[in-house]
Amino acid sequence: MVMSAALLCNPNALFLVVPLGMMLLFTHWRSPEFWICLVLGTFPAAAFWSWGQHFFDDHPWDLKHSIDAAEMVFDPTDPGSVRTP
Repeated sequence: MVMSAALLCNPNALFLVVPLGMMLLFTHWRSPEFWICLVLGTFPAAAFWSWGQHFFDDHPWDLKHSIDAAEMVFDPTDPGSVRTP
């Protein structure tokens, strides 16, 4: 549950979650409790993410900050892609 919440809050946690998750997987892969806890621990974070996605699909006026495809592109040679405050 902690690792799924870490990924929900900060996708950069993937670099820590993947090795720790693999270590746990290779250590406890035969334990039924491991698989039950894995599913039960992932469900709350996945449900919260899904609820957030559906909420902002239904209420786009509540969205304060968004990143669209044009903002993901940076070309230092294009003066239009550099924003100055």
